[in-house]
Amino acid sequence: MKKRLLIQVQLSNYDTNGKFILECDSNWQIWAWRSREMLKLNPELEIDLLIPGAGQLMTRPEDFAAEAFGSGRLRLIYKHTLPNAPATRFDFDMPAYRALLIDAQPEKYDAVFINDPALLPNFKALFFLYGKYVPKFFVQIHFVDHPIWSGRAKFPVEVSLWDRQVEAMRKADINFWMCQPTADVVTEDMMKEYSATVVRDMLHHSHIWDDGYSQYEASLPFDPKNLRFDPEVVKRAFKDKVVIFCPNRVGGKGRTSDYTHIGEFLFEKLPELRKMRDDFVVIAGNPSQKFLNVELMEMCGENGYINIVPDAPNRDEYRWIRAHSDISVHLYDTEHHGGVASRECVESGCLPLWTNCNEYKHMAEAGGWKVGMCEPDRSNLVNVLDTLIWYVKDGKPEAVKEAHHNLREAVRNRCAFERTTPAAMKLMRLL
Repeated sequence: MKKRLLIQVQLSNYDTNGKFILECDSNWQIWAWRSREMLKLNPELEIDLLIPGAGQLMTRPEDFAAEAFGSGRLRLIYKHTLPNAPATRFDFDMPAYRALLIDAQPEKYDAVFINDPALLPNFKALFFLYGKYVPKFFVQIHFVDHPIWSGRAKFPVEVSLWDRQVEAMRKADINFWMCQPTADVVTEDMMKEYSATVVRDMLHHSHIWDDGYSQYEASLPFDPKNLRFDPEVVKRAFKDKVVIFCPNRVGGKGRTSDYTHIGEFLFEKLPELRKMRDDFVVIAGNPSQKFLNVELMEMCGENGYINIVPDAPNRDEYRWIRAHSDISVHLYDTEHHGGVASRECVESGCLPLWTNCNEYKHMAEAGGWKVGMCEPDRSNLVNVLDTLIWYVKDGKPEAVKEAHHNLREAVRNRCAFERTTPAAMKLMRLL
């Protein structure tokens, strides 16, 4: 049966010029490759992706998931988006959205999937007031804000997303959690502010759909034509070194939030590790470029950091780096899901350094991974990473291979779109 789905994508990876960097934005990657799986599973499904204006993008969206776009059933709807993460949650141009999503559409949507939960009530009102119909609404909170009193709030009280998130979860036909730890902490916070009836009703239409990754895309061979470096030259820099990859955003030093703690790792922990050993090199994905790569080289080069691209890596460069790295570093604590990159790196062969909390802990337990787990406050990070380097460098090869195999299978089963999308589509009645 033919179905039409509209997806509103939450994008927040933009440079200092306000250009959105799709190839380095996890939510774009999620929906490009989720769409591929959904279209493959239902040959009568049509998907519209609502994204920033074409002039706001650094690269062509069609360069990603070419198979999905080649089907003719995945269409882009461009709408100017403010390059300001808090502001996008409050900005809603009703006349512009009406023109794009109602007046210009030959057919009605069966469902709308919202990734900026603060906007779900606006979209629902839009279709009710001007479309004279209400599609099914699904929501997934990719960036979870918390109550101010919790000590885990990500936005100031003036622009808190907490109550708006709760409203979206209540008004959605299905609320998809990213993982069980997210469900647990949000439910716990809700119980302190809302009645048991409200929480129970929300949980009644809530399910887990890991905000994961595409096993297919993560395993694609890189295109040498898209590499802005000479692989042989870089390999020589890697010779006899353990390669440590930090894919997530670099913050800190008062310039931007360091909620990934990669800034803390590069600026504070890395010098400590360098005093202990020099048999490693470090690469930072640095997707947001709030610190330029040349700045990171000046600040961290003497401690083992090397720079191989002029700015954020494209997807082919990203795949090459993952495939040639031994260890990947992921240090989220307030983002309970732990990020998409952590799954992609495991798929590519990296052994992870994770904080022993939230979904990292769950994935590690499922895969029997114990070596690379540091305390949530990162107090023992340097010692754990030192042990992990020894494990990679001098451990028994078969044991290391088996450990990675077990962890990768656990991550695939919990997170890969190829394994999780059919069940989610059945819940949404799109299959």
